[in-house]
Amino acid sequence: SAKAALNLAGTMLGYYPVRVLPSKTAILPVNPTFLPK
Repeated sequence: SAKAALNLAGTMLGYYPVRVLPSKTAILPVNPTFLPK
């Protein structure tokens, strides 16, 4: 459960900057960061 919560938090945090930033380029650097995890 703890891992699931961390995953959700990471996903939410990752989506926030992506949604706030209109630049799609910001998604590229953010995606690789969550891929390894």
